[in-house]
Amino acid sequence: MRNFINNIDLFFSMGERGDKIGTKGLSTVVTTLLIILLSLVAIGIIWVVVKNLIGNAATEISFDKFSLNLGISNAYIDGSEVKVAVRRSAGAGSLSGVYFIFHNGTSSSSVKRNIALKELEEKTFTFNSSEVGGIDNVELVSVSPVYLNSGTDVILGITDTAEISSSSGVMGGGPGGGTGAVCGNGVCESGETTQSCSQDCSAIPVSCNGTWTPGAEDVGVECDGGLKCLASCTCPTGFTGDGSGGCVSEPSLSSGLIESIWPFGAAKYFDSDDLPKDSSQVVTFIGKYANFSGTGGEARCLQISYAEYLSDPAYNKSYIRLELPSSIVSGDTYEIWASSTCGD
Repeated sequence: MRNFINNIDLFFSMGERGDKIGTKGLSTVVTTLLIILLSLVAIGIIWVVVKNLIGNAATEISFDKFSLNLGISNAYIDGSEVKVAVRRSAGAGSLSGVYFIFHNGTSSSSVKRNIALKELEEKTFTFNSSEVGGIDNVELVSVSPVYLNSGTDVILGITDTAEISSSSGVMGGGPGGGTGAVCGNGVCESGETTQSCSQDCSAIPVSCNGTWTPGAEDVGVECDGGLKCLASCTCPTGFTGDGSGGCVSEPSLSSGLIESIWPFGAAKYFDSDDLPKDSSQVVTFIGKYANFSGTGGEARCLQISYAEYLSDPAYNKSYIRLELPSSIVSGDTYEIWASSTCGD
């Protein structure tokens, strides 16, 4: 009997231990399944985010927009309006409009016109005084293509800038525009020669070539100097008399380093600590000419339309306003000359 009772106790004791072992195994399986489930949910959430980012980036990738190019073929004031002729170059891309930026030297205003220009198509746009920031002040206009990307308009970079002229027959001299050769403006331009426009392309006259030429250099007329010379030499543009009847290249009036330019991309203004800090001296540069060297690549000799010294302690510099927009940048060097040859 005692053995029977001991066997029963042993049986129940083994059953209790089995329940505990089974419960522990079940808990481990549930925990593992929960971890797997949570991992799958996390992976799903991350995939949705990544997929959206990839999709958005993919919509931005399009090479068509890089072929969109607009040029300004004319920009002028017509009464109380400004008219700008814009031509689209060849190239694919969904052009949905044109973005115009008007500059007055100190500030700018912008106007967007929704129009789909076809390749090589040209259209003239008209703007009123309030749109351009005032007819009397507006000087430059820039254009940017408006690109249609997945139903959204995206304004691209500036592709052209031009000066706004006072009449339709004269094109502004911006990077995208230009004028034909104009005889009498003091600049020997492409297409002009000493025969067709002697006042702009005058060579050193025979009377200033350093050699006495009988018959061409009579007493009392311009000459080369020497015993037979009784008159000072009249020198051509870009040269000055040497005091002995000869001509030498004119000296520069000022030179130095450009510090600031504005507006950016089509600069008409620059300042420098090397410019005279004297109002009476710097204003004499108005009507003179400037040329440049440096990374900006501006190779023209440009006329100066305004010059001023600001004695404000916070600024204390002189600045120059050019007649035409240029490609000068901060860090370029400048030289100011009396004539349009700029030392050449």
